[in-house]
Amino acid sequence: MARLIERGLDAIEAVARRGTSSLAELSSDCRIPMSTAQRIVTSLIERGYLIAEQRGRYRLGTQCISIARTISFPTLLAQNSRRPLDDLAR
Repeated sequence: MARLIERGLDAIEAVARRGTSSLAELSSDCRIPMSTAQRIVTSLIERGYLIAEQRGRYRLGTQCISIARTISFPTLLAQNSRRPLDDLAR
């Protein structure tokens, strides 16, 4: 199950890096067979993480944007840097 989740996240990250991706590009970028890429893309589209565009291209979907909007970058940075800064101060 963990490997499947990793592959799904790899696909989302690959699309994010390129802006849009074809199935062949995802397969290559994620180093997975085309059939596996197709199954992952289908699931991600159904969940709203990817959107199918014309001519077999995919881009990030609204679910990615919705999740990103719930995170405050300054708060995240402050929470995750507190311990290293305290260690450095000591």
